[in-house]
Parts: sequence; structure tokens; C-alpha cells
Amino acid sequence: MRLAITSLGMITSIGRCAPSTCASQRAGIVRPQQLEYFQLVDEETQTLTPLIGHPIHGYTDGFAGIGLWLRLAAGCIKDLVSYGRLPAPGDTAFWQRTGLVAVTPNLDPHRLDFLDELEADFLKEAYLKRLVTLLELPLIPQYLHAVSTGHAGTTAAIKMADETMTQSGLERVIVLACDSYLDRSSLGWLGEHDRLKCDTNPIGLAPGEAGACLLIESESSCKRRSARAEAVLRSASVGQEPNHLFSGEINHGSALASSITQALSESAWPLPFSGDILTDLNGEAWRANELGNALVRLRDEIDSDKSNIVTPATSFGDVGAASGAISVCLAVRSFVRRYSASNNALVLSSSESGQVGAICLSGS
Repeated sequence: MRLAITSLGMITSIGRCAPSTCASQRAGIVRPQQLEYFQLVDEETQTLTPLIGHPIHGYTDGFAGIGLWLRLAAGCIKDLVSYGRLPAPGDTAFWQRTGLVAVTPNLDPHRLDFLDELEADFLKEAYLKRLVTLLELPLIPQYLHAVSTGHAGTTAAIKMADETMTQSGLERVIVLACDSYLDRSSLGWLGEHDRLKCDTNPIGLAPGEAGACLLIESESSCKRRSARAEAVLRSASVGQEPNHLFSGEINHGSALASSITQALSESAWPLPFSGDILTDLNGEAWRANELGNALVRLRDEIDSDKSNIVTPATSFGDVGAASGAISVCLAVRSFVRRYSASNNALVLSSSESGQVGAICLSGS
């Protein structure tokens, strides 16, 4: 794999575009707020305390379900078009050679209560086709796809984008990821599994919401239209951890370690790797245990002393399925602005239901 990333788009709680979001993250800016509509009981005082989360205040208010995904997705792609100075929708020659792969949460009806009301193929009909109609983009419906594997979905989407471009002749693919843990249904689901951070559960997560996207393009197409390659994707590897969060078993990080090993091998980088390692660590013990165990297994492949662990959730909260794309965007901007630890970065992701992924990318 050797694909160029030629544009980015982001909508987050600390920025409405990719450059401002990444600059805010680097500066350590955070905007947590009390979620007055969701309160937790303090077991000691028996009083109600509002949960702390990371909403995109003034942007997603009043939106829920697929409407919220559409709101985030439309904002991200508009930023993508602006950031990369992409052609207007009227340029059908450009857009009809562009595909779209959207990353969504795992389709668990216990978390997403609106699933019962929708048809089996609702993602393409109610989400993707509505999105391209809303943006007036002449994308071909055949090349609209969805990956519903949560946190690790961006890795799977990049692999799908690579395969689609190879098999179909498409020149580029938009990888889009949007999610929110801030609706009542998702918060109730997190609460049932004791995953929310509060005074009585300091190792829980702070819920957030975000959207992020990247334009992946073949190097030949990039050169032909004189586009600037912001970064280069070297490899992407996915796996399945049987001892996931809901299995009741101890996660020893074996699947994540295997995915990292495969991604590093395919990247052709000299080993051991040193540089930024962007993770979806969010305060939960199971994620820390999984990553720690994986790194112990990879002492010869990764130089931990010369690598820098980056935790985007510190800035955004846990943004679910959007986390992988957020990490890729942060890595790309660190190359562009020249503050990355090295010219290579490793993005690691783990979903609650066991899907894991590793992405290797380099500055252009």
C-alpha cells in the first residue's frame, strides 16, 4: 500500500475545521461541559450530579441518530473540500471517480435505539445517499460503502478504500467517520456497563462526539492533478480479539500486537519503530491493559523509549467510531506543521467488540 492523503476535514468540540482542531489539540485546549440532561447518583451523598462530556456546543444541539451523523458528516466533507481546494460538485469527471467509505459504530440495538425503526440497508439509503444528495456531490451509488466496526473502523475503511480503488479504477476515496456517545441511549448503554467516568468510577470514559474525514488518493492521480500529498499511507492491518470487553475474559493484547506486527512489516520501515503512537486510550483500564500487553510483546519492533504515546481522548473525550480518523488527521497535521516526533506515525485502534487495527503513515 502506498496511497496519498490529499485532504482532511474535521468537526470537533475544539474546532470546526482540521487546522483549528489540530492546533487546539496541540495547545491542550479542552471544552468539557456538564450534561444537565444526564445525571448520575453520588452513592455517598445520594445526590444527582451531571455527567461531564465533550459536546460540540452550538453545532449538534437538537440532532440525534442518523440526523446527527449527517450533520457531522456534511460539515466534515465541506471542510475536506475547502482544505484540499477540491473541485465544485459540477466537476463530474472528478467526483464520479471518487468513492466514499463511511465508518459507523457497531450496529448494536442496545446502544442505538433507532435501529429497530430502520430497514436492513438503511446505512446506504438513509445515511450515505442522503449525504451526497445534501452536498450535491455526483458520487456513483455503487461506490458508497459503510464499515460498522466502531473504533477500529477507520483501519478497515482504509483497507476497503485500497481494494476498491484497485478493483474499480477509482482514483480516490473519502474515508469518513462520525459518532456521538452523547445521546441518552448511548449514555444509558455506557452506564449499564459501568463505563462512564465519575467520582465513583475514575477509570471510566468521558463521552464525546466528532466527525473526521480524509481523502485517500492514488499517487498517479495526485501527480496528474498537481495535488499536494499531506502524508502517505504505508499499510493498514486489522484483526479480531476474542477476549474483548464483553467476553468476560482477560485481554492480553495478542490480536492488537499481531496487527501492529503485520502493519510494520508491510510498511517496510526500519525497525524498531520510533515516533508518535496515536491511540484510543480513554481512561478505561481494559484499553490500557490491552495496549500495555501489546507493547510488551513488541519490544523488538517498537522502541518505547523513543516513541511518544498520544491520547486524543484527553482533548475530545471518547468519540467512538470517529477516533481512528481523528488520530489520522492529527498525525497528518503533525507532519505538515513539523512537530511530529519523527516522519513516521502509528495509529492504533480497538473496538469494544474486539476489532483491532493498526495504520502506518509517513510525512510526504
